[in-house]
Amino acid sequence: MISAQREVIVRTPATEVWDFVKEVGNWAAQMPGYVRHEESGSDDSLWTLDIQMGPFSRPVELAVHVARWLPGEGADFTLKATYEPFHGEGSFRLSPALGGTTMRMILSAEVTGSMSKMLTAMAVPVLERIANDFSQNLQSALGGPPEAASSTAETATATDDAVRNDPPVGMAAWLRRWVTGIFRRRSDGRTFRG
Repeated sequence: MISAQREVIVRTPATEVWDFVKEVGNWAAQMPGYVRHEESGSDDSLWTLDIQMGPFSRPVELAVHVARWLPGEGADFTLKATYEPFHGEGSFRLSPALGGTTMRMILSAEVTGSMSKMLTAMAVPVLERIANDFSQNLQSALGGPPEAASSTAETATATDDAVRNDPPVGMAAWLRRWVTGIFRRRSDGRTFRG
């Protein structure tokens, strides 16, 4: 399983961040490649994302289930691709920070199938990009970094670059499953839109 972790500080108070997080549609809209989402209850939703993978782009449907709500503190969730061979899990955690709120996010994914090793290797940079863009989008949606954190932006960028050079294990699994799904579809006679 490949994984990506991000931590951002937003200038919004924790109570307001929780009000944002407890609405699943707010998360979905911050995902890179967001197309739409449909909620089917307070814990389940179907997200459609346009995922970029190298020169290709394709729509991916994810069934997202909130497994546990931690009022005022965060949430744990699972996800499963509707047509691609991957599944995963993730979490949000909130804590007060100087001038705002710290949001810790973890996203893990596992690619399954006969080509999972290759697809996992391809998925690592995709998961990293998704995690980076998602955390930046969340930070922007929640008012940006607090004033005190703005002065440390260069340090954070250098740290992010260092983290990106160490490939996470979880994303590779996700990508491997995703690519396996593409090849299965092609061998089943279904067309690939890239």
